[in-house]
Amino acid sequence: KFVRRHRVGVAVAALVASLLAGVTLAAVRQADRAATEAARAAEVNDFLLSLLAMPYPFDSAAGPRSLRTLLDSGRARAPTVVDPRTGRGTDVLLALARGYAGIGDNAAAAELAARVVAARTAGGADAMAVAAARTELAQALAQLGRTREAVTQWDS
Repeated sequence: KFVRRHRVGVAVAALVASLLAGVTLAAVRQADRAATEAARAAEVNDFLLSLLAMPYPFDSAAGPRSLRTLLDSGRARAPTVVDPRTGRGTDVLLALARGYAGIGDNAAAAELAARVVAARTAGGADAMAVAAARTELAQALAQLGRTREAVTQWDS
């Protein structure tokens, strides 16, 4: 009887409750995404800072460390961070690839970016993460003069 007498009020209350539930769900999803991105950023940050702070057996003990030495040290340590089955840690490899590209070693950048593409694809990463890795790979391949391979990556 109540619902029949107050149809409009009940309909409005149901609509407000539905909207509130939808907004809450969206907020929870955004919070989860933000937490995931923060964890990924912290992982890369911690790894890159560790290159500056810790000695590593493959590093040269003589003289100041160059950017190449730091990148090479990071490249040697990367297998301990990256899980190729899940794609976890691929942000570290992508950061190293960008570093190598920045110093002009596009062969190393392409090799690392290709590993990121493979790991992210196998790990079921979202399309944007795979696309970012493919873009980095394509840029390195283009710099190496491997245009067809680069276009293939850009078109994938």
